[in-house]
Amino acid sequence: MKQLSQAIGFNGEIFDTESSISTFIKTEGQLLGIATFFSQDIQGVEQEFCKFMEGIGTQFAQFMCRKQVEVELHRQNVLLQSELQQASEYVRSLLPVAMVERVEIQSQFVPSMQLGGDAFDYYWLDDDHLVLYLLDVAGHGIKSALLSVSVMNILRSRALSNTQFDSPKSVLTSLNQFFQMSDTGDDYFTIWYGVYNYQTGQLTYSSAGHPPALLLRTNDQEIRVQYLEADGIPIGMFPDCDFEDKMAHIQPGSHLFLFSDGVYEIHQPDGVMWGLHSLIEWLKVYQRISKNHLSSLFQEIQSVSAHQPLEDDFSIVEMRIH
Repeated sequence: MKQLSQAIGFNGEIFDTESSISTFIKTEGQLLGIATFFSQDIQGVEQEFCKFMEGIGTQFAQFMCRKQVEVELHRQNVLLQSELQQASEYVRSLLPVAMVERVEIQSQFVPSMQLGGDAFDYYWLDDDHLVLYLLDVAGHGIKSALLSVSVMNILRSRALSNTQFDSPKSVLTSLNQFFQMSDTGDDYFTIWYGVYNYQTGQLTYSSAGHPPALLLRTNDQEIRVQYLEADGIPIGMFPDCDFEDKMAHIQPGSHLFLFSDGVYEIHQPDGVMWGLHSLIEWLKVYQRISKNHLSSLFQEIQSVSAHQPLEDDFSIVEMRIH
């Protein structure tokens, strides 16, 4: 190994040997390495050449730093995607499984992102009263998913004090007092909440700015549609809001559908919205096929949107009364 000669150039950044010239690769005072250029003959080093070599060293350093940042960003992105996938699987694990005893309930949920703001549930309060609801939190992503999961957990555990859980308007009033919008103005959600009495067939329901549920029943071979809607603004907008209980009677053979607006606010390739009317017409055909599954509706949505990515979460619940 040849001994280095005395360093020359600017601030000791350039040095030469009998057959090479080297420059430090530094950025922001951090030494990343040394670039060495070999030649059969090294003559005296001019100042201009020293500046040139220092420039090369700086460019090398910047390039190496960018590559290090890219590698780290890729690593962080892989880690984030893994954590989002785990969170998505957790949220899905909280959603109810199909119900087959006494009444038949099935559902379909496809988030527009890994984590969505929609959630729903159905369970028996007691031997006679069945709760079913669907909520839609403003926005998408982690924040919306956390809020929807919080609402589900509070309702399942019946953690709202002074609340009659068989009275939808009482539940919505308590939710509205518990969840109030932050200063950013995006912590609100819509919800349709109903309680079905298995013995009498009576459904009591209330809504907070949510799309109406649809009750489909067949009379004289004609399928009739009843809109189950109630006045009420989304939960979290104002602390003092009034909600109302409404009633409907569900006859045997009826189908009740709860859904978010992401089920029908679908843009078609021609720019025309698919819309609620199109959804109702599809559900009329669907009801005639007794063994059909809600996955066929999602397939229809994919077809009418030319398989474009979802703009909003797709959530729908169906209850069949035999």
